Amino acid sequence: MTREDERKFFNAILQKIKNIHDSKNADYSTTQNSLSNFYLCEEMGIPAWKGCLVRMTDKISRLMTFAQTEKYEVRDEKFEDTAMDLAVYSILLIILYREYLSRFKNDDEDYNGMSDFESTIKARME
Repeated sequence: MTREDERKFFNAILQKIKNIHDSKNADYSTTQNSLSNFYLCEEMGIPAWKGCLVRMTDKISRLMTFAQTEKYEVRDEKFEDTAMDLAVYSILLIILYREYLSRFKNDDEDYNGMSDFESTIKARME
């Protein structure tokens, strides 16, 4: 595969990941707060970003089982579907963690320099 072919393939996968996120997001949350399904964890005392991390471990577990058996029992989900779901969760984890830091840990070193991103996310969530 040439560098240009890889770039095109990479961008096509990113577009598919975006499409997956957009369609699943409509099923899981409201338009007022697109991450409301993740914030349900907070009603049980679990920060939303940690709840997202748990969902990621489910996907990793599925991929690890596939790596061992090279088959899925659930026929309508494929390896690439699971990997793309994990990619979506990775991005959502970043969003949720930054939002968490903005609410609870403003002095955290990890968060320095992200105020523009934070304000964009806050505006989107309001």
